[in-house]
Amino acid sequence: MYAEEEKRRILDTAEKLRPMIATEGWKFVAAYCAVRVESLKNKLANTNLSDKLVEAAQNQGEIKAFK
Repeated sequence: MYAEEEKRRILDTAEKLRPMIATEGWKFVAAYCAVRVESLKNKLANTNLSDKLVEAAQNQGEIKAFK
């Protein structure tokens, strides 16, 4: 019963928010998030993960040396 009530509350909230999605503020937020996601994708695409893993392993070794 609780799960059904929770689901109904979530759906009611979503219905109430639906008209807000078309406002300029929400369009700005959506565009900003899309730009940030693309930026992050590009940054990750240009990152050499094996170098980062080696660096992380070295840092972990240095941290263990201080213990």
